[in-house]
Amino acid sequence: MLLLLLFTVAVAVASAEQEITEGPHDTSVHVGKIVTLNCKVSGQKGAVQWMKNGFGLGTDRALRFFPRYSMVGSAAAGEFNLRIVNATVGDDDVYACQISEADGESSIISAPAKLTVLVRPSPPKFAEKVAPTLNAIAGESLLQACVSRRGKPAPRIGWAISADSQGREVIAWLGESRAKFGNLFKQHNVGTQVSLTAKIDDEERVEGDVVSSLSNISFIPRPEDDKKYLLCISQHETFPDRVEIDSVRFNLQYAPRVKLTWAGPGALREGKPVLLACNVDARPLNDLKITWYRNQNKLLRHTTDTLAFEELKMEDHKSEYTCETSNSIGTSKDTIKLDVQFGPRMMSTSQEKEANIGESVTFQCEAAGNPTPIIYWSRAGDEQILAKGETYTIDTVEGWQQGEYICTAVVDSFEHAKLSHHLFIRGAPVVAVPSVVQGGSGESVEISCKVSGRPKTREIQWTKDGEKLSYATGRHQVHQVPRLYGVESRLIITNLDEADFGHYNCSANNGLGSDYGTVMLRQRSLIDSLITADMHVLLPIIASLLFLLFCLCCCIVCKRRSSFSKRKGTQFSDAESDVTVKCEALDGNYYPEMYGSPIDNPNIITSKVCDYRKGRELKYLKDYISVPQSNPDLDFSGAAVAGLYPKYMDNSMSDYRFDHHSYGSFISGGSTPNNHHHPEMYNAEKPMSAPGAPIGVDGTPLETLPEVDTPKASTYSFATIDGVVRPMSRTSTHV
Repeated sequence: MLLLLLFTVAVAVASAEQEITEGPHDTSVHVGKIVTLNCKVSGQKGAVQWMKNGFGLGTDRALRFFPRYSMVGSAAAGEFNLRIVNATVGDDDVYACQISEADGESSIISAPAKLTVLVRPSPPKFAEKVAPTLNAIAGESLLQACVSRRGKPAPRIGWAISADSQGREVIAWLGESRAKFGNLFKQHNVGTQVSLTAKIDDEERVEGDVVSSLSNISFIPRPEDDKKYLLCISQHETFPDRVEIDSVRFNLQYAPRVKLTWAGPGALREGKPVLLACNVDARPLNDLKITWYRNQNKLLRHTTDTLAFEELKMEDHKSEYTCETSNSIGTSKDTIKLDVQFGPRMMSTSQEKEANIGESVTFQCEAAGNPTPIIYWSRAGDEQILAKGETYTIDTVEGWQQGEYICTAVVDSFEHAKLSHHLFIRGAPVVAVPSVVQGGSGESVEISCKVSGRPKTREIQWTKDGEKLSYATGRHQVHQVPRLYGVESRLIITNLDEADFGHYNCSANNGLGSDYGTVMLRQRSLIDSLITADMHVLLPIIASLLFLLFCLCCCIVCKRRSSFSKRKGTQFSDAESDVTVKCEALDGNYYPEMYGSPIDNPNIITSKVCDYRKGRELKYLKDYISVPQSNPDLDFSGAAVAGLYPKYMDNSMSDYRFDHHSYGSFISGGSTPNNHHHPEMYNAEKPMSAPGAPIGVDGTPLETLPEVDTPKASTYSFATIDGVVRPMSRTSTHV
């Protein structure tokens, strides 16, 4: 059975046609490396060999005539792969696999395959790099060339500007370089990269089996490219995923680059300081010149890089300031327009409107400000807002609407601006004059006559005591002064005399009616002069009078103190003196209802007047002492007066207390005598008087004097009423 199977396979193989099941493909290899081209056949009957550019290499697998070539693989499996070691540029050719004709079958050849031997070119280099820096002028065209030599195939070259020499921070691409090489740069600043216009000419130079590439570029460097790097970028198939770079640093000279800015606290505001700064970047700087312009007018005095404002004004709003700078390379400038915030300014003037009842009136109010002001309308003295906007209209005027109207312009955070307008209702005039005007002979005087009303009165008449004034002497003059309310007429009289005093009449007529007022011109009195005197004159006079009054008061006080001291010394003196004592009794008969029985001794209540002689001069000393309410009219009381005040005194008491005044006089009351100061007065033994008799200071009885009637000082009824306490005494005793 097995033999049958083998026989069947052999017959099938013998009967199959030969073919190439796998042929070579285009392949590249680096010079000096090993490469293998595939060739697999089936049903082989003829010999297999490799063709190089149509030339057969031989059928033996060793290919002894080509030492670096050989056919490798399993013959049994029909593998005839071409292996080339230490590839050279000469191996770069077209290869094919071929089966020779045999047993009546024709020859078979595979599709050709291109073997490319890659030669890595030299790194790119600037063709004329003679210094570490590239000196140039920004804004002017720059020519540069870069070459990459002896590559196979030819290398590609591109251009870029980078912040670093390795191309990690590409700033700008030149020409079409970004499309060719941008995918090979993995950078975080892709969004800031730009492509600049440049003219690039590439050329290839064949040198035997290899090629050199030369790239020429023409472009205009920018001022901001100074200190940056110009990159020459090379890319080749021997390093497909990366690039090789040569770089040179720019050393540029350029015309000034100007940026005009302002610095200040917040927004530009009226009244605030600000500093305009001209920021200049230029190479070179040593010959830099700066010129300032305001609205295209040169400011000759300003040549520095700053322009300072101590405080901004409304006029600075929308002003254009230009900073122009120049150096040896060129000139440039920058302009800024100021946006100054300022408070409202009224651009219109105050208006006066006359109207009849029922007419229409419109007021206009225009204001400037930044931001644009908002305008409100109101009446004077009233905060209510009547309207908003530049105009205010009263459609039908009524009498009560006469008065002052105010438009207020408002800009936030600034002081408001206001403008007054007046509405007058047409009617008869109203005259207002002072009632009295004063003047002195030889002086000048002015009498004012205020005439209000619309239309304004053109003629105002003055008369004196009913007669027209005469202006022939030149002492009388009349001046008409326009006023908001109407007209003020001023009558001026110079060098007054007696004939000028009298009544003056001011009358006015405006065609709709008339009115008048009368004023009296009288001569000024002394009191009037003082009242109307200037305070600068009166103050020194008042101060002098007050000073004299003060001195007079001081003298009076000093004199009274001296007299008081003398009196005090005399009363406490123990020296002998002639003293006359007069006692006046209060007659109890005047108050019969006060006493329970007739008074036997009417002289028990006394008043004394003491005198003493010093030299030939008679002195009187009087001491007035109030009688205490608890013991009315009782200066002294002895045992004999037990019948006095029967309802208020205890009849069982045989004696009543009396005290001495501290000055040596009697006292009506219960105060303690001042025996600490004058013990000799109170401690010495004194002779006792008879019961009921008055006693003097020294304790001796006093002489009874004739009775002196005392007028009744009160109409109060002292009738005895049970349970009612006697009221306070309305009488007093004097000593």
